[in-house]
Amino acid sequence: DILRRMSSNEWAERKEGLVSLYHTVRLGRAFSPPELKLLTELLTKRFYDPNSQVFAAFLDVLPDFIIAYKRELNDWLYILLTRLLIRLGSPDILDSVFKKLKQCLSIVNTSFDV
Repeated sequence: DILRRMSSNEWAERKEGLVSLYHTVRLGRAFSPPELKLLTELLTKRFYDPNSQVFAAFLDVLPDFIIAYKRELNDWLYILLTRLLIRLGSPDILDSVFKKLKQCLSIVNTSFDV
């Protein structure tokens, strides 16, 4: 259900999917390798979500997702770092978004041998 909601064309569904993912990650649920692959693909798309509420929910779940699944995310690390750095370099970035992106980058730095 989380994967279906996160891949929806409706912004409210995507946001709800991210909120569900946040709670699922916090509860410590283990995802299968195919589920994690699909989740990372969907999360990669959320870096450029046009809806600010969806993007805010994405930035809330991303740090916990990285911490919880860091051992399984090595294949996604390059994409994750690239997207974080691109978003950090955006000229019109809000201060609150900048702080959340920096927090994610810091978590990547401590979670992986980068």
